[in-house]
Amino acid sequence: MLETQLSRRTAGKLAFAALGAASLSLATANPAHAASSHIRTVSDSYRKADAQKLLDAINAYRAANGRGPVKHSARIASVMDGEARRQFIAGAFSHSNTFLTTPVAAGYSFAREVIALSYNDDINQLMAFWKSSPAHRDAILAPEANTVGIGLCYGTGSGLPWRVLGNVGIYRFNGAGPGDIQTRVDGGGLSVQSSAASGTTLNHPVVGGISSRFYADGGLDHYGQPNGPEYGGLVGGGYWQSFSKGSDRHTILWSPSTGANAVKETGAIGSHWRSIGVENTVGYPIMNERSGLINGGWWQQFQTVEGHRRTIIWSPNTGAHMVKEGTPFARAWRDSGAEYGFGYPTTDEYWVGLEIRQNFSNGVTLAWNSVTGALRQF
Repeated sequence: MLETQLSRRTAGKLAFAALGAASLSLATANPAHAASSHIRTVSDSYRKADAQKLLDAINAYRAANGRGPVKHSARIASVMDGEARRQFIAGAFSHSNTFLTTPVAAGYSFAREVIALSYNDDINQLMAFWKSSPAHRDAILAPEANTVGIGLCYGTGSGLPWRVLGNVGIYRFNGAGPGDIQTRVDGGGLSVQSSAASGTTLNHPVVGGISSRFYADGGLDHYGQPNGPEYGGLVGGGYWQSFSKGSDRHTILWSPSTGANAVKETGAIGSHWRSIGVENTVGYPIMNERSGLINGGWWQQFQTVEGHRRTIIWSPNTGAHMVKEGTPFARAWRDSGAEYGFGYPTTDEYWVGLEIRQNFSNGVTLAWNSVTGALRQF
């Protein structure tokens, strides 16, 4: 299914995406009737069950046509989920180049994308359309393919008659790839196998990129039990899952551009991250928090979906505060020697008249004039 606005893209990209004229025959809804309120929330288990049905249907069709099976990547699926949601809100189909350019899929040697929808909750309708369209059928049956990411967006059926929109990225990886390729959507029992050595079964599955971080950091011994399953729907196509061990609570967050890292929400840095806007404004963690700074300090960096870096830095005497990397404040602070120069931030940025200011522990205040762009210190 292809919206006419795709004529703005190059013919080369269209061919690479395995799109054909047959997809133009399906009408799309009027974008004026679309809204995010028409998106229906389903449980994580419901979504994974539908994705597994679709993966099984794809592999059955490939087997019937002499093709080998494809595996599934939850990381790629989260990107495809975002694409499905984008189209649903727009009220019309449109391929973008996200499936080609997302860092999650770096290293592919072959890539295609297929889209379809169901006017009820029958996942088989998606496959029925792809089988009926030569271009989409060729993408599903591509002998080069070995990995897919299945994105799904669910509708209420009001405003738009759509109930399920499926957006599937199809790839070949030769050794490289997202690092979470599994034979099953639910991870294929990874959590039970990985916890078997400790003799403890996890309360909830831990899969995909979040699983990689969980086990790399020590699994149950470090994070404790998961408080619930993995959840999606975060800004920029992110996923999260929380864990508790004693009084400590961590949340591991994954996004296509940052991978998976943990925030210790019961710590000072994590508490500050929560208080000023979590991943929506501060961004996703690009590292776990680290110690080793002067006077017992800790720090952690974050990145917004727009690519802006933020550092939350803590010391026993100053508490936790944020420095916005790339700003005049951050450049002057780092030029001074950071916590060795101006010291630790003792405030976040704040307004005084036309100036934005920030205070540091060695007696320096930086002030940036929002009209003239001049930076001063006092």
